[in-house]
Amino acid sequence: YMEVSPVGTVDNRDQIIKSYDYPPERRPPAPSSFALSEWQFKFPTPEIATLTYKQVYTLTRNGQSTELHLRISATWIRTESGWKMLLQQLTPIRSRT
Repeated sequence: YMEVSPVGTVDNRDQIIKSYDYPPERRPPAPSSFALSEWQFKFPTPEIATLTYKQVYTLTRNGQSTELHLRISATWIRTESGWKMLLQQLTPIRSRT
């Protein structure tokens, strides 16, 4: 598994798991709302799927609410044990204002 983050880093599975290991005082806030939309699926072969979608979530930090918009693309492969995500890229959607 690899992930290309919104800031452009390329992280493997172990790095992603370790990134959630914050001390309690440094943990980022959990989203107060979360929505997925604009799903697009493609199956180049029966064993490969690509999907693209929009993710919008709201975080509240120090009383201030921030809405984050991402376009996400992911590649999945079918294995003997089921579908597994191989690669994911998260790209911030800039405000047009």
